Amino acid sequence: MTASAPKSRRRTTKSNGEMRSDFDFCDRNHDGRIDRREFGAFMAGLGAGLTAEEVAIGFGEIDTDGDGRVNWREFLAWWGDD
Repeated sequence: MTASAPKSRRRTTKSNGEMRSDFDFCDRNHDGRIDRREFGAFMAGLGAGLTAEEVAIGFGEIDTDGDGRVNWREFLAWWGDD
């Protein structure tokens, strides 16, 4: 699975609690938002093996408001549970 995979391929059966746990794990500085560096580390931890360019593309897809941070709503929407 790549960061830019079609949304239908990212659907999950995880509960909101499990998704929140994933978000909190990814949000390493616990500020309630995920920056590109945190996202890259998260994807690497999943074994995604993405290049820096692929991380940037995937992050841009998730950061729908373009503020340079992924909030909980954007994260949840990206995983298809919005």
